[in-house]
Amino acid sequence: MTCVSWAGHNDNQNQFAYVDEMGSLTLWNLDKKTYYTEHNISNSILNTCALEQVNTRLLACGGLDTRICIFNINRKEEIGRITKAKDLTDHTGMITCCSFLDETHLISGSSDSTFLLWDISTAGRSLRQFLDHEAEVACLDVCEQNGNILVSGSGDTTVRVWDIRIKEACVRIFDTSKHSINDIKFMPNRETTLAAGDDDGVIRLLDIRAIGSVGEYKAKDKEVVKSMAFSKSGRILFTAYKGTGLVLWDVITEQIINEIPEAHGKQVNSLAMSVDGLTLLTAGKDGFVRMWTRRKGLI
Repeated sequence: MTCVSWAGHNDNQNQFAYVDEMGSLTLWNLDKKTYYTEHNISNSILNTCALEQVNTRLLACGGLDTRICIFNINRKEEIGRITKAKDLTDHTGMITCCSFLDETHLISGSSDSTFLLWDISTAGRSLRQFLDHEAEVACLDVCEQNGNILVSGSGDTTVRVWDIRIKEACVRIFDTSKHSINDIKFMPNRETTLAAGDDDGVIRLLDIRAIGSVGEYKAKDKEVVKSMAFSKSGRILFTAYKGTGLVLWDVITEQIINEIPEAHGKQVNSLAMSVDGLTLLTAGKDGFVRMWTRRKGLI
């Protein structure tokens, strides 16, 4: 499994989706204990997926073939089934990441060094191209308090903060790392604070109001940050590095408070926290998606 995504709406918070290296997309409904898989979406790897967070009626995914596929989630006749709506095809490189801003707008990042803003209610053309990065756009995150504010991380080693309402949309650049940025996450309920993890295994806590990083998290034996997720309070930062384990950082003390060396049998690729903050999903190259809950003492 390469990426996992939770639904954001409270009524649908027990639904999640994931994609894999075989080009398949799966949507799970935990309440009904049902799932639906769409096979052969691509003849190559799918890197990313995202559920629309307002009403959970749309699902997007993309990968090596440069397309973003949009699916409708059928909530009436066949609960859990998905049907293809359209393809978005303006990127010229591999799709690395995507996220919904609202019910009609999507952003996507690519190895072509751009990220695009889409109006998916139209024929499927991008509304705007953001060209500031000089290498692959590896990760994106949208501020939950304000969907017009987002952050991007790139192979050019920079983290950029954007306000898509204005013409000169890039409002802040962080160049505190010397390595590719692999994942980036806003802290919950914080419009100005975010975490960025890089290829050297370093996570930096960044604040838009500060000149540099306000926190740094580095374990001597850890390389390459693959994915991150905050707890609902923002106090704990769950991190997957290169390898099979899962590390929990205390954001305030900058210390590791727990570690699971073998969370998966192979590389852990993706983390996602549920909207209620009670369940963490981990997706691994071993072909499993695993659920970690407060009852198990992890969160």
